[in-house]
Formats: sequence, structure tokens, C-alpha cells
Amino acid sequence: MRATDIRIAIPMVDRQLSVAEASRVIADSGKTGVVVSDGSGEPIGVITALDVLRLALPDYLVDDSSLAATLDEAAIEEMIAPLRAKSLAEVIGDQAVTVHDVPTVDADATMLEIAAILVSAGCPVAVISDSVNDDRRFVTLAAVLQSVLTIGPESSGPESTDPETTGPNTVGRDGASA
Repeated sequence: MRATDIRIAIPMVDRQLSVAEASRVIADSGKTGVVVSDGSGEPIGVITALDVLRLALPDYLVDDSSLAATLDEAAIEEMIAPLRAKSLAEVIGDQAVTVHDVPTVDADATMLEIAAILVSAGCPVAVISDSVNDDRRFVTLAAVLQSVLTIGPESSGPESTDPETTGPNTVGRDGASA
């Protein structure tokens, strides 16, 4: 199996987009994040839903999540409001956000090569080298893991054509899905 066999489209957004608008793209796409591009359309990083929520939530809620039960819906709006005024470019350097450089993999890279590149880069996404700005294609760590688990005589779990969009699978110790 090669990179081109597991390639997918992931939303790519300009770094000048507001954090709130990027959040909407993430939510609407069903993906775990988006690829952030510079002004020329080159991928410069990945920002995830986790990063966005970390920006929105005050430290005291992250430190003690039980305090969230004391807040109402209006508090959520107050937390999200500042994200409407901040661009992705502004938060990329924020300590709360870990934006990883997007590595490049060859179109004919094997699953092992892709896994090594992604783990080394600490990034869950890589751009495929032969994709162009209008049609950027990516490989994800989830897709690599899915492919690795389905190689060999025994498949480990349900097959999927797009591991980013399949629902969460809960698998017990005996391997049975819950």
C-alpha cells in the first residue's frame, strides 16, 4: 500500500481566517482539524479541534473540569467571542496551540515510511508531494494505522475507506465491537 492509496482531502484554510471560522470548517467537515496555509496556498501547519477548544477554555476549567458544571450557555458565548476577532496567524505562536509543521511524503511512500515521517514530525497529517494547490491531498496517521492494522492474515477491526470520517469504534479486550 502506498500514500496514493490512502490519500484524502482535508480542508485547508488561510492563516488569516478567524479562529471561529476555522472552528466552523472543522465542525462542518467532520475532520479532527484543518491544514493552515500561507498566502500562497502552501501548508504551514495543522490546527485541531482540541487546539481551538484549548484556546477558548480558561485555564481554571482545564485545571478543574468539574467547575464547568457551574457555568451556563452564556459563559460558552463569552469564551468563544474572542476567537471571532483572532486570526489563525495570531494564535499560531500561542503556547496553548501546538501547530505542527506539515511534512511531505512521496506519492509512492509505503505505510512504514509515512508512519516514520509523521511520528518524527509529531504531526498527524502529511501532504502528498505530487498534489497541487487546487487539489491538495493528504495522508493521516489514522489512515496509516488503519492500513497497518488491516495488513496481514487477520484484520484488526472494521474496514474503512476514510478513517477520519468513520464514527468512534469501541472495541473490548476480546476484540469485539461494543
